[in-house]
Amino acid sequence: MSRSGYSDDEGGMPLGLYRAVVQRAIDGGRGQKFLHELLAVLDGMEDKRLYPNSFITPEGGFCTLGAMAQAKAIDTERLGEKGWADIELTGKRFNIAECLAAEIMYLNDEYFVKEFIWEKVTICGPMRVNYPDWGRHVKEIKVKNDNAETERWQKMREWVLGNIKETK
Repeated sequence: MSRSGYSDDEGGMPLGLYRAVVQRAIDGGRGQKFLHELLAVLDGMEDKRLYPNSFITPEGGFCTLGAMAQAKAIDTERLGEKGWADIELTGKRFNIAECLAAEIMYLNDEYFVKEFIWEKVTICGPMRVNYPDWGRHVKEIKVKNDNAETERWQKMREWVLGNIKETK
């Protein structure tokens, strides 16, 4: 199970119904107010990077909700700094629906950005003719994505901007 509380286990609300509940939380008055404030916080960040799996990292970085907590002086103590988060308490502290808090944590931690990416490398020298190389000199290896934090900030900002409704 992830920090957001999302899981692949059966049970609970059907997915289509849950997605509708999340969309209503986003479109509602509290959700829209929160998204407007969150956009201002993201734009006002000096260091435009977001980190996964913790509201505040030991090095002083923030996840999306952590950035909001820091800007609005919201206490993140007991919200689940290591691993699983208390979604009910998180929703109350940020004055948003629990499902919206879970959705933002899921998007920040797991959905938008991959921490590791596959890169092609060329290997010089003789190669084995049999498995696993089959004589190929080009292989793909998994490496850390050095731009993950910046990409996460960009994707979260795009998501927030895309979910803000025009006011009449």
